[in-house]
Parts: sequence; structure tokens; C-alpha cells
Amino acid sequence: MLFSVSKFIRRYCWNAQVHAQGCTPEVICNIEAKWLPTLPKSVEFWKKKETADSKPFYSLAMFPYPSGALHMGHARVYTASDAFAWRERLRGRRVIHPIGWDAFGLPAENAAKSRNLDAADWTLQNVKQMKSQLLQLGLQFDWEREISTCQPNYYKWTQWLFVELFKSNLAYQKWSEVSWDPIDKTVLADEQIDASGHSWRSGALVEKRHLLQWHFRIPYFANALRDSLNTNLPNWDPTVKKMQTDWIGDCNGLIVNFTVTHSHDASWKRILPVFTEHPHLLSNAHFVQMSSKNSFIYENELRPKDFNNLCVINPHTQKPIPLIVDDEIHSAGIHDQRDAVLGLPSEAYFNSIMNRFSLTEVGQNSKEDIATNILKVAPTSNDEDLFQAAVNHARKVGYGDIVCSRKSRDWIISRQRHWGTPIPIIHCKQCGPQAADELPITIPNIENKDAWLHTKCPKCGGDAIRESDTMDTFVDSSWYFLRYLDPHNDTGPFDSDAVNKVMPVDIYFGGVEHARMHLYFARFIMHFLQWKGYVKVKEPVNRLVCAGTVLNNTFYRADTEECISLSEMEKLIKENIAVKCSWQKMSKSKHNGIDPLDEVERFGVDLVRAYMLDVCKITKSMKYDHQSYERVKIFRNRLWLLVGEFLSSRLHCSNSSIISQKDSEELHSLRVSMLRRFFKNSTLQFAPTLHLSPTLLNVWRFVPTYISSRSITLRKLSLMDGPRKKKKSLTVMQGRPQIRGLILKLLVKKPKKPNSANRKCAKVRLSDGREKYAYIPGVGHTLQEHNQVLCEGKGPSDVPHVNMRVLRGALDCSHTVQLNKKRK
Repeated sequence: MLFSVSKFIRRYCWNAQVHAQGCTPEVICNIEAKWLPTLPKSVEFWKKKETADSKPFYSLAMFPYPSGALHMGHARVYTASDAFAWRERLRGRRVIHPIGWDAFGLPAENAAKSRNLDAADWTLQNVKQMKSQLLQLGLQFDWEREISTCQPNYYKWTQWLFVELFKSNLAYQKWSEVSWDPIDKTVLADEQIDASGHSWRSGALVEKRHLLQWHFRIPYFANALRDSLNTNLPNWDPTVKKMQTDWIGDCNGLIVNFTVTHSHDASWKRILPVFTEHPHLLSNAHFVQMSSKNSFIYENELRPKDFNNLCVINPHTQKPIPLIVDDEIHSAGIHDQRDAVLGLPSEAYFNSIMNRFSLTEVGQNSKEDIATNILKVAPTSNDEDLFQAAVNHARKVGYGDIVCSRKSRDWIISRQRHWGTPIPIIHCKQCGPQAADELPITIPNIENKDAWLHTKCPKCGGDAIRESDTMDTFVDSSWYFLRYLDPHNDTGPFDSDAVNKVMPVDIYFGGVEHARMHLYFARFIMHFLQWKGYVKVKEPVNRLVCAGTVLNNTFYRADTEECISLSEMEKLIKENIAVKCSWQKMSKSKHNGIDPLDEVERFGVDLVRAYMLDVCKITKSMKYDHQSYERVKIFRNRLWLLVGEFLSSRLHCSNSSIISQKDSEELHSLRVSMLRRFFKNSTLQFAPTLHLSPTLLNVWRFVPTYISSRSITLRKLSLMDGPRKKKKSLTVMQGRPQIRGLILKLLVKKPKKPNSANRKCAKVRLSDGREKYAYIPGVGHTLQEHNQVLCEGKGPSDVPHVNMRVLRGALDCSHTVQLNKKRK
């Protein structure tokens, strides 16, 4: 409403007959239908005003999945993002406001199968449909930056990112106990499972299985990710920061890689990672214990008869200690069954294990002996210094490197699906897993997948097999904000110089559900790219705005708790069947979803968008209620009334006279005071709160004052926004946004330039020497008749040089000019 309606009313409502029809839905729809397609030209206009010195502003909205239909959550987030982008354009910033499509995913694959279509065709069809819907909502994105994760020119560089992680030993394959979705038939990350153990997407009860999976070593950056939350992200919501802090945990331990040996096979050696919070006490460890469900057993095909023949080598003493397979401490909930634990005398489970397995306790080394003989530090070192010395010793010798928390887990990125980014790994029996040397590895046709799997090893040239799993879609969406800045680069994922000039993202709009998934993985990738030297900043987003959910009335049967639609509810009430109602998140499964385009058809684009920002802060959950539209309707009707008052006076004008200097000074003081108060109370409040209601409240206080003082209103407005000659509009205060566009540009039609037939314009000289055109008051008066009042110094009689302040304050411009011709 703040921008698009201003264009509609200014350009369309010069016809008083149209305005006389009233602010009806039909008139509003006609206005929007005429001018909505022209909105992209407004973006182009502001881009042409950008210079090399324009400071960039990166406004990023959540990465949409092309399901084929927008929902109210989309409308709310993208409306806020668009409004903020417009605000920064008016401040003279070089705004980057891109959009793209998180196009891979199992839902698209399943939907395409059910319709006997190719997943690519189905996805591209949905992209086209949703793009049209975004345009109908009046959202102005940088469509020249549009990307799609399912296009080879994008996932080629996702595969490049995987190869970089693989070469850095941060991507690896191992057997893991995974969470299996029996409906979608794929692996789920821990972040995709709710508190009740159900799949975040399908709702199925998750099962546990052991599969050979690809992992990213997120714990490698766990400590840096946690510390950066407090040092580099002051503009993040504390709730979100706490969620990620709790997810990472206290990074107070080290993952120690023990060498496992078999007493019956001297050549059999394996590596078992064990987390411990006391790496400096390794020499006092009596055993290592793990669950019978540990993936190490599945990976090495160990049988119960082998359990008594296993031991591990203590990296401090180089002596073997028992490896015990036992489920007691895990079943008691002391430790996660995925973990192996270290048997130190200080642990609560130590005596239980020692007694049940008849182990002999040996003497312990003192901290002073460990410090002096093993870690080579001062014997008076405290526990914190000893811990750091142990970490340095582990990294030097090679038995440990990653400092993290007990909660930290590697990110399982393997997915057993077709519609996804292929993992660029080739398995060779001679050379082991090798990174593909030619990218992209394109998605094969399902019919030809067997032939696609067989290839040659890039290292030895022998027969090899491609990796058949695809990547988690969160890998695709972990770096898209970098590709936006260089979307057509064919030689790399992005240009580092271009990225370093813009990143981090100034403001990101998304749902709070992304806090522990998408944003966490994006932060990991950014820390990795910074570590490798591809970017300068570690954090992807400077300011995070988590949009609240959109709630609607949800009806369900009291007896079965089954969600029902509104029409079904009315039938049950007639049958005297009890029905309950509550506010819940909009969802198709709950029959409470609303199509934004239906609301646009009913209320108009501007009303829907203004309502989204006005009803409550964007960070709060929003109860969607049609009655709340009345508040925004009142605001729109007041603007309509103000335009009508202005048009009526302008179209029925008469000759005017010059007012006194005293009156002109009073009018000038009133104008400056009102506008400054309006700027301060309206514009500056929107940026920190992203809540339109305070802004509208100040506008409501501003508009009636103009309506009640019509003569003063028209004196100011007619003169303040006179014709321009390719100059930026006048502002009351230098450096402030040109927020006069919210109200003042709404009201006055300005010719592009004065001409010989329209001699109601005079050239005026500003204090800095620049010249502008402004309306000259009076109909039927010649310019010469005003010279004695207006002129300062000599000049051509037909184009006098006028002092701008005198012209603004001393002239009675309530009836400025008659329209020379009917404007279209």
C-alpha cells in the first residue's frame, strides 16, 4: 500500500468520475489490474539511480520449495521482505532482493510418480506457477538473479562443495545407525524428527536402521559455531541463539580415536572414536565400553564371540586396555547407545563395569606426573590448561583433533532418493572412494540408471561404480545466498570479490523452524568456506527475523479429534454432533489453509499486504481474521478521501492571491514541524520492529490534519512536489529517506518537464546554486506580474530566478493551476 497504491491513485484517479465511484473493491481491482504489471519498472527506475558508491543492502527471504501453491506463510514473509527492500531503495541503497527455488526433494518425486510424470517436468511446472503467484502479490524480486537447485548449473557447484569437504577430510562414509522414515523410505537427520519421535515431514514413527552413509564432520567447527553466536551475531533473536547453543552443547570434550585390535588376528586394526571430557586423564583409563548396537559392530561385522577378543591401545601409555561390549549403562540412560565411553575411575559407571567383568584396578597417575611425563607442561597447571595441553598433544601425535560436546553429531547427508543432487563419488575396488573429476554428475533417467552407475575410476582407470545416494536438500540450501550474488558464473560457484563486498546478508526473513536446521547447516558451510579462504566472513546473516506462524480457526470432532473443514463443521452442528475449535497453524491436513490469491481477489493486493504487516509484529504468531481487515480499510479510505479533496479543489480552482509574509512563515513552520514528526514517529519505528501498525497510527494522525486544513494542505502539497527536471525529489532533512512518497507523492501529478504551452512553471535557485522547476501560482497571471515579488536579482523575464524558501512560504498555492489537458 505504501508504494503500489500511491502509483495507482496518482496515475489513474485524475479522472474525477473514477474517483467519484468510491473506494469499492471493483474500483480497487481495476486500478491494481492496470498498474500491477508496471511495478517492475519502478525497480528498474531505482536501479538506474544506483552508483558505484551506493552502499549494498542484501535483503534475503526464505528459500521457497516449489510445491505449486503459495500459502499465507509465504505471503507474510515475502511481504515483509519486499517492504524492507523498498525502504532501503528509498534511502539510496543498492538493494539485492533475490529469489530462487529449493527444487529438490522427496515430495516432488512422489507427486511426479503418482501422476506418471518426470520429477523435473513436475518441478519446473510448479516453479512457473508459483512465480506467477508471487507477481500477482506485487512482490518485486531481482528475477535476473533467479536460481533453481535442480538445474545443472547450480548443483554442479553443490557437488564441487562436497568435493572440497571430501578433500579436507570433512566428508566421509561409514556405517551408522540412522533414523528411517518408513513412509518416505529415506533417512532423516536428527533435526527432522520431532520430540515425539515422528518424521517432521511425513508424520510417520521413525525406525532405527544401520546403513552405510555419507557424513559431514560438523563437530569440527562446533566450538567456533558456538562462540560465534555470542561474538558475531548481536542482531539475532536470543531465543534462536539459545536453540542453537543448546543444540551444539558445551564444547568441553575431545573425540579420541582409539586403535582397536583383535587378539586372534594381529593384522586386524580398526579405529573407534570415543568422546571424553577428560583427555588429559587417558593414561588412567581402565577400559572402553560400547553398546552392542554401536555402528562399529555392524561396520566390522563383529559377532558376539568376537567381543571378548577385542582391546584398544591407550594413546598415552601405548598399552592395551579391554574393549567391553555391554548395554547396561546405555539402557539406564546414562549415555547414548551410539557412543562409546571411556572407563575412568571418576565416572559413575566405573565400579559397576569393573565388578561385573572382574577387571583389576591398577594404580593411577597423578596430574603432576601426567603433566610432566606425557603432556610436557608445568606440573602446577590447572585442569583447564591440562585439557588444552591434551588437545594439543592429540593433534600433534594424531589420535584426536575435534573439540566438541557430547551432543555433537556428524551430519548424515545421504538420502536414498532419485530427485536430488548426486553425490560426486566413484567407488573403485583398487583405489577406494574417489572424487569425480568431471562435474556436474547429472541426474540419470530412471530407465538408464543401471548403465549410469558403471563408470571408470578417475585415478587408475579401472572399472568402478558411482555413488547411488543423493544429498540432503539442506546441502543445496546451505549456500544459495552466495550463488545469488553471482548466479551466471560458469567457472566457479561465485566470485569471491563480489561476495566479500556484500556478505553477510543484512536481513533474513524466515520461519523459526529453520533455526536448528537450515541456518545451522548454512553457518557450518560458511565457516568451512572462510577456513578455506573462499570468503572473508564466517557468518552468513547479520540480522535474523523469524516470522511467526499464521494461525487460523481449526475445527475438529470432539469424539475422534479428526480435523474437519468449515462446511463439514456446519453439517455436524446441524446434526447436534459436538465440534471443537482452536487456533492452529494453517495446514492442508487440518483443512484450515487459505489461498493468498483468493484473499487478493476479495480485498486487493495492497490491503492483504498491509494487513500482514499491521495485525502484529512479524515475529509473533498471527491469528488470521477477516474482521481485522477493517483497520487497514479505514486507513485506505482516509487516503482515498484525501485524494478526493485534493482533486476537487484542483479541478475547480480559481485565481489566487499572494498571502502575507507572516502567514507564509507560519505555514512553513507548520509544514516542517508536521513532516519531521511524521518522519521520526513513522519511518524510524518500522526498521527495528518491522511492525506497520505504529506507522499507520502516525499516518492516521497526519492525514486528518491535512483534511481538516484543506487550504493549508493544498498550499503545501501543490508546491512541494512540483515538476522535476531529472533531479531527485526535495527532502525536508538531508540524509533522511524520501518518505514523503508515502503521502505526498500519492497526491500530486507532476509533468516530466515544463513546456512553452505550460507557462505556470518557473526556474528556482536553491541555496547551493542548483536550479529546479516549481509551479507559479495564479491562473491567467503572467510571469512578469510576479517578478516584483519573487525575483532576487535580474534574469530573463520569462524564466525568473526565485528564492526557493520564499516561493514555498510566501505564495498562496491552494489553487495552483488548471489541467491543460486530460492526463491519461
